[in-house]
Amino acid sequence: MTYNVFGGTLNPTLLLLKFFPLSVLWFALFVWLLAYKPYKSAYDKDSAPANKQYYCEVCEKQLNGPQPYNAHMKSKAHREELEAAGIYA
Repeated sequence: MTYNVFGGTLNPTLLLLKFFPLSVLWFALFVWLLAYKPYKSAYDKDSAPANKQYYCEVCEKQLNGPQPYNAHMKSKAHREELEAAGIYA
């Protein structure tokens, strides 16, 4: 495909090379390939939580670390879930 620019025809590839040296274009492609990550849906429920270390089985909650996990274990919502499940701690 060519474009009519200023009374002449111009190839878009040549136009790109006119403003950007080939080394810059190769570098941009390389950076883009390094940054590319395949799409993974946040709503994918088929897989189990990756880190079961801080997972509450009763509430079915995944927590980020030891402090949120301990706070959750002491929370009113967790105690209510325990009572609803018939587990008394």
